[in-house]
Amino acid sequence: MTLSNGEETKRVCPYCDEETEGGSQFCKPCEVTFIKCTSCEGLVATDVKVCPHCGTAVCIPDGD
Repeated sequence: MTLSNGEETKRVCPYCDEETEGGSQFCKPCEVTFIKCTSCEGLVATDVKVCPHCGTAVCIPDGD
């Protein structure tokens, strides 16, 4: 994610607060894969039903 001033933001696991490598959507310490919330774009684990950041219902896309 890029901020309006051109700086890159770092993705941080919402569960263990560790920075993900290279902005990855996978946390090695937690072994959790994330998707972006469609409402707030915060990282959300693929096994949750509600975004912990904004409370929006999470819709996990099918892998088909």
